[in-house]
Amino acid sequence: MLSLQFLAILLGSIIIATRLPGIFYPKDFAKVIKKYLKDEQLLRVFSMIPFMFAIAIIAAKPMFTYDSTLVMSALGWLLLVAALYMMWEPEMLRKRAINMLKKPGLVQAACIVAVSIGIALNYLGITVY
Repeated sequence: MLSLQFLAILLGSIIIATRLPGIFYPKDFAKVIKKYLKDEQLLRVFSMIPFMFAIAIIAAKPMFTYDSTLVMSALGWLLLVAALYMMWEPEMLRKRAINMLKKPGLVQAACIVAVSIGIALNYLGITVY
C-alpha cells in the first residue's frame, strides 16, 4: 500500500506541473482545456486519475482523526466525490468549466489556488508525514 507521504508528494507535484502554465499563460491554457472538454469519453477516462488517487488515499487512511492525516483523509473523500461527479455528469462539468474558461482572470486565479494547494501537499508530504 502506498504511504500518505508518497501520495501527498505525487499529487502535489502533479497539481503544480499541470496548473503552473495557467498562471503565466491563462488564455493558451484555457484553449488547451477547452479542446479536452469537447470529448465526453475523454472526460470519463480522465476522471479515473482522481478516482485512483482517492481510492489510494482512502485505503491508506479511511477514517477522520484529528491529527495531520485529517487533511489527506478529507482530500481522499473529496476526490472520490469529484471523480464520481466527473464520471456520471461530464456534461454538467463541461458547462461549468466552459463558463469559467471564458474569463482569463478567473483561470489565472484558479491556477494560483491550485498551485498553492500543490505546494501545501508537497510540504505535508516532505515535512509532516
